[in-house]
Order: sequence, then structure tokens, then C-alpha cells
Amino acid sequence: MDTLSLKDLYYKPSIPGYPSIEPEKIESESGNFSLNVSISGPFDGMPENYFTWPEAQIVARYWTEQCTEALKQDIKINNSEAWRSFKMKETIGKEAYGGLLAELKAGKEKYEKEGLWIHGYSTPPAYFAEALIGVINSNKDLLYEEKPAQAVIVPEISKTVSNIQINHKLSDGQDLTSIKKCIACGSDNISVGEERGGFLWSSKFKTISCAICGTKFRKEIGDADGWHLFASEVDNKVWDDYQFKVLTAREWVTIGNGGLSDQKQRVTDIENWLERLSKGILRVSFKGVDTPVILKPNEEILFALPDVTLKEPRAVRKSSGGYAGPSFRVAKGVYFRMGRFGSSSESHQEIRDIDRGILTVTGERLIFSGNMKTVNVDLRKLVQIDPFTDGLALHREGREKTQYFVWNENIGQMQLSEGERKYTEPISGMIVKCVIEGTIRNHNKLQR
Repeated sequence: MDTLSLKDLYYKPSIPGYPSIEPEKIESESGNFSLNVSISGPFDGMPENYFTWPEAQIVARYWTEQCTEALKQDIKINNSEAWRSFKMKETIGKEAYGGLLAELKAGKEKYEKEGLWIHGYSTPPAYFAEALIGVINSNKDLLYEEKPAQAVIVPEISKTVSNIQINHKLSDGQDLTSIKKCIACGSDNISVGEERGGFLWSSKFKTISCAICGTKFRKEIGDADGWHLFASEVDNKVWDDYQFKVLTAREWVTIGNGGLSDQKQRVTDIENWLERLSKGILRVSFKGVDTPVILKPNEEILFALPDVTLKEPRAVRKSSGGYAGPSFRVAKGVYFRMGRFGSSSESHQEIRDIDRGILTVTGERLIFSGNMKTVNVDLRKLVQIDPFTDGLALHREGREKTQYFVWNENIGQMQLSEGERKYTEPISGMIVKCVIEGTIRNHNKLQR
């Protein structure tokens, strides 16, 4: 078998006069070859000219004494395999590491056209660590005499929402590739490309990548307007809030301009609306049925809900018993049991349906008008309200047991708006609770 050196098989260093060799064209007469690392010196498997390569020179600018010390500690644990697990990011910090990857990406794009860079941009830090392990194990000084230059300063990526518009607005149906700046960090160093992925690499994706923070969006070609936030190499608010989410191009640009996705905006708007209800700033009403309640002077109906079930806890007793002692056969199929009959009982609470009727909430009272039972509660006597999707539970002064009022989830809907945005929400226990709390607060203000 033929024997090839590591540098001939894998690399084309950036040294003038070095023969240009395409690795895929290297083969022996028999079609097979063995790999033999024949380089002597402290590298123990690495090309002796590795530190002259452009990728090594980029890594060297970010490499610090702390990296070397951390690598020495890894060697004690993992020996010569330490380079595989060495985490340069944890030593120099995420911000600096993001700048390193950005430079390596740019270097890859520049040098692979000249045939001087044939591996990925994330590999050089590991190879740099591997080469240094050979130097460290040989007890020799590092090959470069001067200390590495300070790392290039990476623009600080704020984790707070910016009010600066970094992209023009998009309407539904427009393509995200028209953006001018990175949605995550605001850099204009973005590129549009294509890649394969998915099951057996059968899908083709359009991609948008940022060379500074490593944020990548991708969308399968031919699919609807759904862009997937696929990756990020630097922590930022967009990644923290929306990692791996699929949103429209319009939503991503809104986020880049300091806004929110449609779903997050909806939740925020509804929370703000409920808060204003609870504070008594807003007033709403819903009358799904004519109420039989006789109103007091100046009393106003806020809610009237039909087919509401009143539930209350009830004590339920369960008894059990039997004979204890031996039994004797006195005839075929007939037995006589000795001993006395013993019994026991246990009591527990169960929530039972009590009645069905109309629930009316006014500015002063909560009234349940049932077929067999009526409940009249002064709102000022309420101690606690527990809201549910389809009802609420009331805790009030002078009554130990909680009362539950449950209705159909499709009982009705409310229209609410926040600026130009409009939403439709089903009548829920949370809405009724906030209306009651706002009413009580307004009463308290009038009494002061």
C-alpha cells in the first residue's frame, strides 16, 4: 500500500510554492492507501506548518493564557484527546467567541475559493488546541513569540428590546430575504443562501445567516411563508424568546424592530386589557339572557349568564362491614359463620351539583337565581375569587364552604381592542373576576 502524510492527504497550507493538491484526487494504484503520520517534532500528528495557516492565525488572536492553562487541565483528564472536548467558548466568553466564529466564517468564504480552507469554520479552534497539546507535551515554548493580540471587539448584543428600527416593515406574503440588517443584532453582515437538510438531506432550504452573531433563519423552498429560527452562536433576546420558532417574515421583522410575534402580542394585549379591567379603568358588560333580578335604585347589570351550575362541597359517608370469625359447613352449600358483624364508615367531601340557573353580576351584588336555590352575595363581602376557564369559585365572609359557579365554555364572546389590534375572547372566569375586582376598587375610591 502507498503511504501518504497527513498534510498531503487533508490540507493545502497557505505557503507560497506549496503544490496544489486536491484531496479527492489522491489515490494509489490499487485504489487504497493507509494514513501514516510521518511528521517529527512536538506536533504528534499535526502538520508542522499549522500555525502559518490562516485559520490558525485567526484563532491565535483570540487565544489567551487562560486557554492554555485550561487546556493543560484537560490534558490531565483526557490526555491527548483533550482537544476534542476543549471548550474555548467557556474560557474566552460567549461575546469574544462569537467574534472568533464570525472571523472564521469570513476566512472560510475567502480562502476556500483559493483552495486553502477545506473544513468548516467551527473546526479550527479544535485543531489549534490539538497542535498546542503537542507543544505542551513536548515541554517546549509556544511557537509564536509574541502574545496573541487582543480579540476583535464584537458589537455588544443587547438583551433588551431596542426601539431602533433596523428593518423596514414587511406585509404578509413578502420575502424575508429583503431585510437589510440582522434581526437579532442589527448587523448588516448578513447573507442569503441555500442548503439541504431534513430526512436523508432530501429537503432544500433558503437561508439567511448573520456573520456576527451566527443567527440563521431557514425556510423550505416551496413552503408557505414560515421562517424557522434555526441557530444562533451568541446569546441574544431574539434567540432567548423565539429559538426554533416558525413565524412569518412580517413577524420576524416586527421582532427585529423591537416588537413581538403575533401570539406574544396577543397575550400581552389581553393581559394589559385584563389589568385595566381589574383596576376599574375599563368597564364592560355582557347580557346573554334576561335576568329575573329586581334591581335596586341606580344598580347596573354587568353580567347576566344563562345555564350556570351552582356547585358546593357536601359531606359523603361511605360504610363497609362484614362478619369476623371462622365458618362451618352444616349442609351442602350452607355455611354457618361464627363471630359478630363489624362495620366502619368514613366521611369525605365531594363537590356536588346543587342547582342550575342564571348568574347575574351587578355593580353591587352577585346573584344566582336557581330553580330551588337563590344566592345573593354583596361584592364587598368577597374574600377571594378563583377564576377558571368556564367558571369561578367564591370565598366570602361568614361562610366556610366555597361556592362554585360553572358555565358552558361557548356561552359567549367579548370583543376587545388594544390600539388598532382587535381580538375576540370567550367569556371566562378571569374576565368576570377582573370586572368584579374593578367594581370593588371603584366602590372603595368613592368611599374615601
